[in-house]
Amino acid sequence: FEYGGHSFAEALIVGKYIMPNTPVKQALLHAKTPAERVRANAALFGEIRFLTEYFIRAMAAQGTIIAVLRQLQNMRGPAKRLTELYDTLERFDNARKVSTTFQNDPKRVAFENVDIYTPTGHLLVKDLNFAIEVGTSMLLTGCNGSGKSSLFRCLGSLWEVPEGGTITKPGGGITGLNKSVFYLPQKPYNVLGTLREQLTYPENKEAANEITREQLKELLDQVDLGYLLDRKVGVDDDTEVNWETVLSLGEKQRLAMARLFWHASKNSAGFAILDECTSGVSASMERKLYETCEAKGITCITISHRPVLEQYHDVVLNITADGKGGWTWRETERGRLRKETGDREGATKAAKVDSGAAAVGGYSAAYFEDNKGDALLERRRLKERSRKYEVAAEELRAKTKAMAGEKGLPKVPTVKRFFDILDKFMPKGATFEDPEFKRVLLLAGLVVGKTLLADAIARYDGYILSTVMQNDWRVFIRAIISGAFFRTFLSVFDAQMMLHKWYLNLEWRRRLTSYLMDKWFHLNTFYDVKNHDDRIEDPDERLTEQVENLSIALTELWTSLLKPAFDISFNSVMLYRVLGTRGITYTTGYMVGGLLVMRFVVPNFRKIRREEMDLEGRFRFVHNRLVEHTESIAFFGGDDVEHA
Repeated sequence: FEYGGHSFAEALIVGKYIMPNTPVKQALLHAKTPAERVRANAALFGEIRFLTEYFIRAMAAQGTIIAVLRQLQNMRGPAKRLTELYDTLERFDNARKVSTTFQNDPKRVAFENVDIYTPTGHLLVKDLNFAIEVGTSMLLTGCNGSGKSSLFRCLGSLWEVPEGGTITKPGGGITGLNKSVFYLPQKPYNVLGTLREQLTYPENKEAANEITREQLKELLDQVDLGYLLDRKVGVDDDTEVNWETVLSLGEKQRLAMARLFWHASKNSAGFAILDECTSGVSASMERKLYETCEAKGITCITISHRPVLEQYHDVVLNITADGKGGWTWRETERGRLRKETGDREGATKAAKVDSGAAAVGGYSAAYFEDNKGDALLERRRLKERSRKYEVAAEELRAKTKAMAGEKGLPKVPTVKRFFDILDKFMPKGATFEDPEFKRVLLLAGLVVGKTLLADAIARYDGYILSTVMQNDWRVFIRAIISGAFFRTFLSVFDAQMMLHKWYLNLEWRRRLTSYLMDKWFHLNTFYDVKNHDDRIEDPDERLTEQVENLSIALTELWTSLLKPAFDISFNSVMLYRVLGTRGITYTTGYMVGGLLVMRFVVPNFRKIRREEMDLEGRFRFVHNRLVEHTESIAFFGGDDVEHA
């Protein structure tokens, strides 16, 4: 449209004045004095220029409309995907409002005539009926895939239940779980934040700040994590810590139990759903945690397939996974003794079973040193095993501390960063051995060729305009056809530049990705970045989207800089021929003035862009953690980090 519109405008507008029948052409032909000829000539060519310019603008506007229509076509895909997501969210939101009938009872959990199906329609449990009161702990057993965890997805309103079933729980039909029902999964969710915020999740920061150091120590000692107070970062300050990479699985599970104890003390003792949440701790620690729950009046509903846990529960619900939705219900030895004697503490002691320690001679004295169970020995062994890694980490920190900048990352000048990246894009340097260097030179030739051709066409436009005075249609038609032919070459130049820029960007992106991936997987470096270094929260995004953005930006930078650089040089020569040194001085002064304005007046877009990328990286990091811990967050509704 841009080039064809120009030729069409010349043919339509200039052609009107070829024959001497227009007023301005008649005035020029009948001019008698030099002054009259100058005025008539100016009027003629001024009118031609005026009409041609407006016609070209109209054609360019039509081209813009076509481009906008093409953009609308490109928007169809993303718009369709987003509206599908919106419709799905809306459908689930509306469906949840009319799902299972719930009843509120703060002291009872019960299922009455409840059928449990997977979202795909597979029957797991049929006609489930049971009820437990506060103080009656239940063990839920069954083989893998039988539907044990599905029962609590229904309890938390995450799964729908067919009409006719009734679920009674604290809070009734609210989405998620009430404060009186606490959920602990096998892999606990650790919020980004301080150590206090781990205990108060999903409460806000104000609740975390109310915990004194003495209260914090008491809670951590109950789960043998008092040594975490020795950490400075994230304990006595507001530094945000990713505890997922700091703690082991056993430590995370014990910290989750400390979270349960804090909530039980704040909201009065209630129910706790324990989904294999002690699989990473020792038998003695497991016993201590369950005994602490008993002492605090917490009613445990445990999902497990280990018979040894029966000693901490009163009833057992077993999902048989027989394909017909079968289940069984029975009392444990502890539950039977409690019912017969009414002595809760005595029944608990009588029901205790051997955890297997006697078969190997019992526990060593170190396991019970200072009445701290096995956590002390575990801590010593872990510290000894990790000593060499801690020494290496300290040496690395010492080397980088002097040049550490924002977030502890080394300070590197922008120019050095640019050449480091360029070295990865062109590892062989600017040599003809690199086919992409040849492509860069080809792009440079296309830019120069297009500029020279555009200058030649501009001169030829003057010749086309001069045919007005020849009053010969044949000369005019030949000139118009030649001009349109030359302008076709301009569109060919543009198409070739677009094609080779695409190839250049693709190859540069492949090279940088290949280099980073080699580093990422060499000697398990990815594990070190993910688990031993918390300075980079979003390596996955940097390896994908930001590599793509950088490749596109550098490709565009090369061609964007080359064209104006050549244009400035070429036009400066033209200005020097016409205006002398004065033209060069004016052009240089204008450019320097523009640079000063951009430096001191225009906002710092580099800083804004960096902040945007940091926010984007944090969003993806938090979102990935949300996807990984969907059930934990759904049961609690999330805290400030997820809501933000």
